[in-house]
Amino acid sequence: MQHERRIHIFINKKKFEIENPDQTGASLKNLAGIPLNDVLFLQRPGEDEVIPNDAKITLKDGDHLHSQPPADYGLETGPVTVAGIPAGRAVLHPEAGGWQFLVISDFELPQGFEPNRVD
Repeated sequence: MQHERRIHIFINKKKFEIENPDQTGASLKNLAGIPLNDVLFLQRPGEDEVIPNDAKITLKDGDHLHSQPPADYGLETGPVTVAGIPAGRAVLHPEAGGWQFLVISDFELPQGFEPNRVD
């Protein structure tokens, strides 16, 4: 489908003009010179929407997007060790959009919390 006019979008506060409002996360990253492993967000009221590389979205004139490097929270690749917790008790769970959640099993909470051990 051919579109009649170009639309203007903003990626990391830089203005871009595109003919086709139907894009993927990867095509938008390529347009803006963003590394493919960075996380791309479409600004929305409340919580911004993560746009994975293979996701297809339809942009509107004036849409704003921004990117950031993937969150690693200072963790290195390989076995996870956090504050002396053995790797077997700390497990990374990959999520959509390049995010990861760290779950530490049998973690002791400070005095006064009930229960005092959680995952």
